[in-house]
Amino acid sequence: MVKIKQWLGVVVSLSFAGYVQAEAITAADLVQAQAKTVFIPAAERFASQSTALQTASETLCQQPSAAQLQQTRLRWQDAATAWFRLGGVQAGPVLQRKSARQVFFHPTRPARIEAAIVGEEDGESVAARGLPAVEYLLWQDGDTLATLKQSARCAYLVRITQDVVTEAKAIQQEWQQEASRTYSEADALARLNETFNVTLAAVDGLDKKLDKALHSGQKSAEGVRSGSSRLLWEAQAEAINALVGVPLGKGLAGWVTWQDQFTVARELVSRSQDVCHVLHTLNRQRTPKEGLQAAKDKLAALRSYLDDQVARAVNASVSFNDADGD
Repeated sequence: MVKIKQWLGVVVSLSFAGYVQAEAITAADLVQAQAKTVFIPAAERFASQSTALQTASETLCQQPSAAQLQQTRLRWQDAATAWFRLGGVQAGPVLQRKSARQVFFHPTRPARIEAAIVGEEDGESVAARGLPAVEYLLWQDGDTLATLKQSARCAYLVRITQDVVTEAKAIQQEWQQEASRTYSEADALARLNETFNVTLAAVDGLDKKLDKALHSGQKSAEGVRSGSSRLLWEAQAEAINALVGVPLGKGLAGWVTWQDQFTVARELVSRSQDVCHVLHTLNRQRTPKEGLQAAKDKLAALRSYLDDQVARAVNASVSFNDADGD
């Protein structure tokens, strides 16, 4: 059933500027807005950055040099960051395809990768593929460039980057299909409820990563070999923030606003932005321990608000979901 709502105009600074003319908004409109304004742009960026990584890897194998190795490493960081901005909240096709296992199987399994290179391991195993395997090859101990001059290693590098591109393009295509789907009101509400739950799961997953880094060190963290862990945590926070919705009119804040819960929506956006801000700061700190705790505190505040005020505002059904962004 169509609800007539006063749609709230805001600016990114969270200054609520007043009301825009009333529009007929349905749950299906909200779902399609999420796809078009959050997920499709993120999927397009991931496909573009993973393609750039593949191209750089091919060039590195054809013309190995220290400069090209550095370029390929930068393209890896771009692709990994783009992945966490997309898959940091596992929703829609990413969740359905179990893309996280294909793209970013963690922890990295060097022995499985080495076995796959020489044909002793099934090359299709997710433990030997994806961006962590690419990272392992690009940041080898010792003389990485000399190691990559081995034809079998470089051929494997190119192959697994091609696999990432294939998955990225499949995700992009499926999100575009999602955006053009016709939803019944019941189906759309179910999808919004799924979005709420995968956001909770992403918040919990990021908190677990920070907790492990705070109490056990970062030796097993994602991106630790390349020194990118904090960059990836920040990217996952940005994925959560994008789905929360800034400005309002999309994401979870759009759903809350649809229920005329403007104050709740504003506070939700504020808490989500707080997480992004503290992780952005953490990414630039030389000694991160204090920043890790601050980030965990902000995540806890966001988690509590989602679980209480937001869930009640939209009458969400909280369900277990293991899509934690790993």
